Amino acid sequence: MKRRPKPTFWLMGCEKLKIVRFERSSSDVWNRLVDESPEAWLHHRTEWVELQTSLFKNESFMIVSDESEPLGIFVVYRSDPGPWWSFGTCNFFTGWGGGPATARGLSKKQRRVVVTFGLDYLKERAHVCRASHLEVRLPSLARVHLPPLRNDVNPLWEYGFSALPRIGSVIGLARLEGVGTPTMVVDLQDRGEEQLFASCDHDCRNAIRKAMRLGVTCVQDDGPGGLEAFHDAYKASHIHSGTQGRPLAFFQGMHRNLSEKGWLKIFLALHGEKPVASLMLLCYKDAVTYAAGGLDYDAHALSANNLLVWETMRWAKQEGKKWYETGLYFPYLREDTKLARTGKFKREFGGRAFLVFDGLSIYDWARYLERILLEETYAWRRRRSIKQIADADS
Repeated sequence: MKRRPKPTFWLMGCEKLKIVRFERSSSDVWNRLVDESPEAWLHHRTEWVELQTSLFKNESFMIVSDESEPLGIFVVYRSDPGPWWSFGTCNFFTGWGGGPATARGLSKKQRRVVVTFGLDYLKERAHVCRASHLEVRLPSLARVHLPPLRNDVNPLWEYGFSALPRIGSVIGLARLEGVGTPTMVVDLQDRGEEQLFASCDHDCRNAIRKAMRLGVTCVQDDGPGGLEAFHDAYKASHIHSGTQGRPLAFFQGMHRNLSEKGWLKIFLALHGEKPVASLMLLCYKDAVTYAAGGLDYDAHALSANNLLVWETMRWAKQEGKKWYETGLYFPYLREDTKLARTGKFKREFGGRAFLVFDGLSIYDWARYLERILLEETYAWRRRRSIKQIADADS
């Protein structure tokens, strides 16, 4: 395969760069940059960006030279105020893991100029849209953020970003804490299945053996029927925990955009013929991530979730993948919350904790504080309602 030549431009300033909005860019050019860039992952592909535009306003763009040479992309969305936002604030954010990704072959200096140019453009857009801030989360499974290329210094710091707000703050006063969010990533390389199994913690290994002993089996079903079975378990988990999950239509969109290309996989745990747990993987380049899952809590004692994660780890290794991300956990949350319990589960499979590279850039402090005050008030009222319902049921 013939290698593309490295970009030969030399940037002395920003006057040689241009912005091409996502809707005006070529999807082939955009996706080729994503495939080749060590800073990009699946959440940068046009198929994913188009999926998110059903939920948010798309502010993504490509940065090109004056000769239309693609130098970088920036995946970013705009969250406009809903009907209950009385002050009309909005913000920019990158979702699960977008942000800037530059073309392969750029020097460190060239990358910095390209990213700075993109951030300056976003600042101008923020003024037009009255956006209060920008939240960036870089993709944890991009090659540059994994060994041996990983540098544990957050690359966003050099662009003036501060720590991203954390979940569970009180009236926004703790939202600028320098507390990082770790994600657990299992290294599938250079280890056999026995070694991978031994790296799981003691309780997890026992749970996997228990599920096998009780007759739980795991199957892959990437079709529409598998998607519906996945969502049934997913919905049951959220109903049990009193939280709100994504509707089936959202996952059907993911299935349409990603499944045919092999980027979305669905696995079910069966007890007899009944699905009792489900798991959705996103797969791209040499890594996979646990995107979503569910459990029928009537079958909780079967430990089907443990077996399901283990079997998908085995599948990923057999497919030649190098990394398996079980996902984020939140050490700053109360232990009795759903996210904290889920995070504890994700730490059981022998992964290594990597801090997610994320950051916050505030455009308008008044609008930012106004927004988080409303967010905190809404969250407090929601928690109070859930507690009142639980007290009434008891």
